[in-house]
Amino acid sequence: MWEKEKAFAIQRLKREIEAGKVDIEILDIIELINAHKNYYTTSTCSGRIQVIDIDNLSSMRGKRIINKHSEISTQEILPLSFNNFLFLMAEPPIFHIVAKDLEAAKKLLEISHNIGFKRTGIRDVKNERFVVEVLSTEFLKIPLGKNGKLWFSNENLNEVVKISNALLKRGKNKLEKMRSELKKL
Repeated sequence: MWEKEKAFAIQRLKREIEAGKVDIEILDIIELINAHKNYYTTSTCSGRIQVIDIDNLSSMRGKRIINKHSEISTQEILPLSFNNFLFLMAEPPIFHIVAKDLEAAKKLLEISHNIGFKRTGIRDVKNERFVVEVLSTEFLKIPLGKNGKLWFSNENLNEVVKISNALLKRGKNKLEKMRSELKKL
């Protein structure tokens, strides 16, 4: 069962790579994980910054205007047109990794916590397999304006963008440590 599920996940990953849906910045990390006999990935992201026109605050869903795995600039935000609430979100790297057994899951938890992925935990247990969510704390979610009007001066918006970029960089710095630790597994 394990081998069949892992093979299916790796085949799906290959299709997603061909379709350009994989964050290639961490493809080497994904391959390190998938090459290990006790793990495979189901979803990943190297960290990103988004600007979203949110029409429903209860679900925080809306139209993505900016979605980048790299730093943004104030000049990208200033000309945006939006109809509802404009939110800026900085998000850390995230990995969903299936571990073959509890011992493998515990080992991954230990490694991830030591690197600084402090919000890592076992997210799901199904059919004796364990889904580990590797996640850090570099989150920022801030409303920038409403109904087409920004609430920040250029100077203050510059500061929000600087903070977002710094959080993104901090999260991405943990990826180097992850590469190193996974090579030791």
